Amino acid sequence: MDRFSRDRLRELAGEGAFARRETYYTDGAVSLVQADAHEVVAEVRGQETYRVGLYGSGSDFSSACSCPAFDRGAWCKHLVAVALAVNTDGDDLPDPRVRLRGHLLSLGVDALADMLLDLAKNDTALMRRLDLAASAAATPPAEHAKMLRKTLREVLRSREFISWRAVGGWAQEVLDALDQALALILAA
Repeated sequence: MDRFSRDRLRELAGEGAFARRETYYTDGAVSLVQADAHEVVAEVRGQETYRVGLYGSGSDFSSACSCPAFDRGAWCKHLVAVALAVNTDGDDLPDPRVRLRGHLLSLGVDALADMLLDLAKNDTALMRRLDLAASAAATPPAEHAKMLRKTLREVLRSREFISWRAVGGWAQEVLDALDQALALILAA
C-alpha cells in the first residue's frame, strides 16, 4: 500500500505535470536524508539540489521544499519525486540516520567534538549556537546575559540581505538565543 495517495499527488501536482515530474524519481534524483513513520526528509538533484519534507501519510499530509516553485505556492516536481520514492520503498524505507548514529557513537567524545568544531568553522550560526551553549554551561549568569545580548544584536541587526533559503537558519539563530535568554530568566 502506498504511504502517499497517488490520487492526492495527482490532484496537487496536476495530471499532466504528474507524469513529467515522475521522471525525477525514475532518474534516481532522490536521496533520502531521514525517514520515519511521520516524516520524510530528502534531497532532490536537478539543476540544483533541493531539500524536501513530507509529513503525514495517505491523503492527509503536508509538505515543504526549498525550491522557488514551492515558495510561490506551487506543488513542485520534487515533492512528487520524493513521495513516489517513498511509495516504492514502502516498509523497507531506510533511515540513514540509524547507520550514521551508530557510527558517530563509536567515534568517542573527542572525535565528535573535533568534527563539530570543524563544521562550525565554516558555519557562523552553528558556531554561535555552540558558543552560547558553552557560555550557558560555564559562565556566570551576568556574563552569559551580556553574551546573549551581543549575539541577539549581531543576529537581529544583520547588515546583509537574507535570502529566502537562509531565512530559516537566521530565524533558528534568533530562537536559540531567545531560548537561552528565557532559561537564564527562569533560573534567576
